[in-house]
Amino acid sequence: MALPCSGAKSMAVKRLREVPADASYRQRRRADYPRVEDQLDAIWKQINQDRLGGKNLIQEADDLLNRVLAVKARHPKPASAKAKPGNA
Repeated sequence: MALPCSGAKSMAVKRLREVPADASYRQRRRADYPRVEDQLDAIWKQINQDRLGGKNLIQEADDLLNRVLAVKARHPKPASAKAKPGNA
């Protein structure tokens, strides 16, 4: 399992510091988790790898993966952004 890059970790620490000391555990947890966009990107990449490896996906996951891949095909990432960490 890949560890988050130091930039992502420092961002999470920075967000955590912005939470008031009297915040609930849920607020502190929410501030410390990676961005939802980053979590979903990692999940979709894994699902795509599973599909490419021959694993049968449930229909809903297969349909949503097709939509995600169609968006990426319609809006390809510029070559300049591909080398930067954290770009999905």
